Amino acid sequence: MPDTKILLGIPTYPGHAYCRAPFLESLAALADPAEVDVLVAWNGEQREPAVDAWPVVDDAPAAGDTGAAILCRKQNTLRQHCLSGNYSHLLLLESDIIAPADLVARLVAHRQPVVSGLYFLRVTEERVLPLDPEHREKLAARGHPGIEQALVVRQQAVPCAYGRFSSPDGDPDAVRLWSLDDWLRQRLAGRRLVPVVSAGLGCCLIAREVLESVPFRIDTAHKRFSDFFFYADLHTAGIPAALDIELIARHRSREQNRAHHFQTWYQARNLPGK
Repeated sequence: MPDTKILLGIPTYPGHAYCRAPFLESLAALADPAEVDVLVAWNGEQREPAVDAWPVVDDAPAAGDTGAAILCRKQNTLRQHCLSGNYSHLLLLESDIIAPADLVARLVAHRQPVVSGLYFLRVTEERVLPLDPEHREKLAARGHPGIEQALVVRQQAVPCAYGRFSSPDGDPDAVRLWSLDDWLRQRLAGRRLVPVVSAGLGCCLIAREVLESVPFRIDTAHKRFSDFFFYADLHTAGIPAALDIELIARHRSREQNRAHHFQTWYQARNLPGK
């Protein structure tokens, strides 16, 4: 990669302390002084000594900040450092994602304006399903006659990727989150690099020319994260986004209630003395 210089940007905060050790171990394998510089964007509070092994830029939160706003600001800080330096790409890597050692080489080799490695999200699926006659009879025998349906709730891991699919009502260009079946079908078809509508910003390589025209932003009124707007702005600018479905990174995110997790990210920070 003679014409390539990567800024590996790590937006992080104290909440990822539970997976800091394996992340830093994997980060050491990614950093190559000849082609990769590392910059950590920290929250400006509760600094962990282990993080100081890498260059750090602080971004102290203010009263009224939400987690989503702080994350977006850190992403823009990393973007500005990339644009002000002699870098060809920014690789955003969130600190709960453990990437393979050859991540950089594999992403750069695709020569795409925006390309991501694959990591998985844990989602909750709720489905109302009809009961078969045997189960209806058992419920009736227990004093619960007339029950025809059951609510089935399950958690499962799905790829962090949104694609275009035909919808049940006939829309040939609908957008939805991938399922495991979608990913497996792509692999069985022998594909590796797949166009996507969005793949998140947790493990994403972005070319300099894209960063020059597309900043990171959020809209707190609509409670959308910066990845939603980043990929929407790519689409508006006619810039394609791709996903390497064979380049798999481990997502060490703690399992937690999705609604509570979302509320936490959009809860304003009330800081002492503010």
